[in-house]
Amino acid sequence: MSNERLAVTIKRIPSGEKITVQPGIPLKKILRQMGIPRDSVVALKQGEPIPEDMILMPGDVIELISVISGGRK
Repeated sequence: MSNERLAVTIKRIPSGEKITVQPGIPLKKILRQMGIPRDSVVALKQGEPIPEDMILMPGDVIELISVISGGRK
């Protein structure tokens, strides 16, 4: 089994940044370590939103999509 399958991959969209982290810790800890405010991204696993307290498992691929807000002028 490759080391890639034992790790968790985090992809940032749209920047394309990709990091590999160890499994067994919650998403919110990874976000904190990356300096990403939780309310600034939507986290998806296999296209479905996941909660910030989800424990990341070996082989998970998590996409972080930046939330963009705006308003009327």
